Amino acid sequence: MFVTADIKFLIFLLLLSSFHAADAQSYKCPSPQLTYTANSIFRRNLDDLLASLVDKVTSLPGFFYNTTVGSNPDRVYGLVQCHRDVSAEECRSCAVSSASQLRQVCTNSKVAMFWRDDCFIRYSFYNFFGVADKIQEEMENPNAISSPSRFEPFLLSFLRNLTASATTGGSSPLYVTGAAPYANSLTVYGLVECTGDLSPASCRSCLNNSIDGIRCCTDRVGARILSGSCVVRYEIYPFFGNFSTATTLTPPVTNWSASPAPLPLPASPLGKGGIGFWKILAMIVPIGGVLLVACILCFLRARKSHMEKVRYERETSLLDINGPNQNGTNHEVAMVRLRTVQTATDNFSESNKLGQGGFGPVYKGILPSGQEIAVKRLSQYSAQGVREFKNEVKLIGNLQHKNLVRLLGCCLEKEEMLLIYEYLPNKSVDTFLSDPQKRATLDWETRLNIMGGTARGMVYLHHDSRLSIIHRDLKAANVLLDELMNPKISDFGMARIFSGSQTQVNTKIIVGTYGYMAPEYAMDGLFSIKSDVYSFGVLLLEIISGQLTREFNQSHQENRSLVGYAWSLWSQGMGLEFVDPLLKDTCPARDPLKYLHIGLLCVQEDAESRPTMSSVLLMLEGEPLALPVPTEPAFSNKRTKDRFSRSQTSSVNGITDTEVTPR
Repeated sequence: MFVTADIKFLIFLLLLSSFHAADAQSYKCPSPQLTYTANSIFRRNLDDLLASLVDKVTSLPGFFYNTTVGSNPDRVYGLVQCHRDVSAEECRSCAVSSASQLRQVCTNSKVAMFWRDDCFIRYSFYNFFGVADKIQEEMENPNAISSPSRFEPFLLSFLRNLTASATTGGSSPLYVTGAAPYANSLTVYGLVECTGDLSPASCRSCLNNSIDGIRCCTDRVGARILSGSCVVRYEIYPFFGNFSTATTLTPPVTNWSASPAPLPLPASPLGKGGIGFWKILAMIVPIGGVLLVACILCFLRARKSHMEKVRYERETSLLDINGPNQNGTNHEVAMVRLRTVQTATDNFSESNKLGQGGFGPVYKGILPSGQEIAVKRLSQYSAQGVREFKNEVKLIGNLQHKNLVRLLGCCLEKEEMLLIYEYLPNKSVDTFLSDPQKRATLDWETRLNIMGGTARGMVYLHHDSRLSIIHRDLKAANVLLDELMNPKISDFGMARIFSGSQTQVNTKIIVGTYGYMAPEYAMDGLFSIKSDVYSFGVLLLEIISGQLTREFNQSHQENRSLVGYAWSLWSQGMGLEFVDPLLKDTCPARDPLKYLHIGLLCVQEDAESRPTMSSVLLMLEGEPLALPVPTEPAFSNKRTKDRFSRSQTSSVNGITDTEVTPR
């Protein structure tokens, strides 16, 4: 039984490849305090610079290109360089990938560097061209070498010889690879390289500085020192593409092959005298076990991904996006390419994030045409996501009303589920009510417009569309405002359709937001158009008082909810004390009392006693009439509401609540 030299050589290569197949990469953002803003001139200049570097790197000799974009103080300097042993295609691929990753790992940084095995890319706000950079990054092979005190002088001499070859004799590329024999038939491979903007003298200074830095790692079988201007690397395997023609250098130090005590370095399968079959087997079995475990994990992961894909396709196939609409005719929702949405939102960057809801995050985007959009993205952790997506597409895709947010399209691609809406710059009503400065801009006429417009949108949903639609989550956060402060109702993920003579539905799953839920829905799961009327009444009271129900419940010292506080003051003839103090000097004294009265009619405990939205709209916009006397609302004090909240286990508070953070 024997093992041939060819087989031994194959085994040796397999051992090496198992440790070194991955493309190593590293980055550095040396000035974290120096940043640019998302929409700044510097950012635009940087985008142009990176595009230029990627586009031109392979068109110039030596695969090196440097340039500047813009003028001070927003000028950007940058360069890109590929190793001389890679092809043009490999160089361009590396440059494209590195430019993309650099933007992700050094977010908004004005200084950044990114190294990969095949290329290096760098940019800065200052001029670094021709200057040997001292900023260094260390990467080392995890395998240790024995007797590093003997190995270090050999290695340093070897690398300095490579440096001399690269920087003398008119070597314009400033790049040299080489190999030197070491003990036990081991060969050490090395590479030194400088960026093309350096002179030979500056290159030599940079490389010598890096070689001094590599002393940190001379107890390893391989390492590299990366700086902004040069690279020094060594390994005990051929890691560069042209190693078959590499220069063989013999350092002018001790004759290691004649050393009386050979160093106990990692044994090479090609060493003198060979090795036995059982030793080879002893090396292969552990590695084979690791590879087997890795294969099993990869199989399980692939199987899980396949199952998720099958589930995704099964669920999305039920959406029937282009099926018949509520009028019995076919409709088509515009399908938008994922690439278009990614470009519009800067690949869903955090700087474009508008808010976070139960469906998932919402991002601002700008289409190539210049149109601003809002993109709602299904969260992978959202249990309600598919149902909400289906509701939004089938409901709002068919609804056309100036007081409903407009759905522009959707995207179902690469397991992404995206809804694209018109962008409303003034965010939502709750962002105004929760901010004292913004609330001061809501004069009485603006508040009347918001109340009336929201009521008209609800009348359309309940009465004017062919099928009655129950929103189930009407609240200040779901009433958005356009540039003229006109209201638009949004978020139809929880909406339900009533048909025929159906007047109410019972559900075991309570969804929505506490504080806006009608008592029959919160306690018994019954919802109808009168449930939405209750929610509208709470919204009315919030707009009149300038207080959000959630903030009132948290801060008010008395045992009252906002609804209970309104009832208490109105029943005592003190209704004007409920009105937002910012309005008392700017609106007729009787007007707020009329709208307070209407709000209390909407939040009565008995659903049958509440008016319909059509009646509410007539009350809001018609001449003053003799309004019915309201009865005391449910949840009129916080203790009652708290007892209810603790008793509910099936409800998810704020499952579709979108909290928008102003920027």
